[in-house]
Amino acid sequence: MAKGILCPKCSSDKSMVVDSRGTADNSIRRRRLCGACGGRFTSYEIVVGEGVEMAAQELKTQADTVEKEMSKLLEHIRRSVRSILPNQ
Repeated sequence: MAKGILCPKCSSDKSMVVDSRGTADNSIRRRRLCGACGGRFTSYEIVVGEGVEMAAQELKTQADTVEKEMSKLLEHIRRSVRSILPNQ
């Protein structure tokens, strides 16, 4: 079981690698299976200097994008409400 990589469904750090492949940019793509909930997800290991930095880049990027878009949407809704109800 790998420690440090969190499952995107249940946040457990208990996962195991079910497939591992090199990529064109010399990183390592790993398919993982969560030992807690059974969810499957992908992580990438990127060679940095002499060590390996583990990163679930796809998931972080998706979460950041969703958070930014939600913020934009909420601000748009607030502006719309203020234009309809000027005293709010």
